[in-house]
Amino acid sequence: MRSEVPGQSQPRVIEIAFAYPEKSYSSFGGRAHRPPAEIILVLEDKERRTRLVATCVAHACQRKQPSLPRDLDAISSFLDATDRTCCMQQLVKMLARRDHGSAESREKLIAYGFAEDSVDRVLERARELRMIDDGRIARTYAERLMQKGWGRAMVGRKLRARGFCAEEIDRALEMSGSLEDELARASAQLERRPVPAVRAFEKLARYLVGRGYALEIARRATRDRLSRLAEQADSMRG
Repeated sequence: MRSEVPGQSQPRVIEIAFAYPEKSYSSFGGRAHRPPAEIILVLEDKERRTRLVATCVAHACQRKQPSLPRDLDAISSFLDATDRTCCMQQLVKMLARRDHGSAESREKLIAYGFAEDSVDRVLERARELRMIDDGRIARTYAERLMQKGWGRAMVGRKLRARGFCAEEIDRALEMSGSLEDELARASAQLERRPVPAVRAFEKLARYLVGRGYALEIARRATRDRLSRLAEQADSMRG
């Protein structure tokens, strides 16, 4: 909406109309963006001003529509407050399903159609209330990935893809255990993997590197695996 020139009389809204999109929506940038609803403000001079909002915001405004006529600033404040309220409600629903970090939450809320200012203010409040704790979420996600057999490098990449900052990633990786713990995880991965008949060392080490293990860890785990296999073969021959 246009900002008003200081000193001019405040325009008054005499009517509010609502237009809703069809239910289907397309994907943009890997995230489904909901098409916005329109809130049309009709002023006393018949000028029409349109504001694009999330559909839930339009529904909420329509249910609680203030009495008219009313100053444009008052209506704008009403729309802003409703946008923030609906944004917080959507965030609560998201967090009830699973943990979300700040970056992932922001991306999803923007995709729902909430104003960026509303999203930023809601996320700031959520962090104050410890509804979102990026450090804890990063650590939990890192632990889950490592339990699935991913190495530190791959875990770091996946955390960056989720939008966690470098400090949060470093702290999560530091708390994930020592290099010996990393070696134990790499060895456990190889125990579940068949040993190739040809170029076994190269293929097993490359497999571990592909899962995010450091080259030296991959080599040590592979040497240990092949050494144990050779010892088993010797004992069977003996």
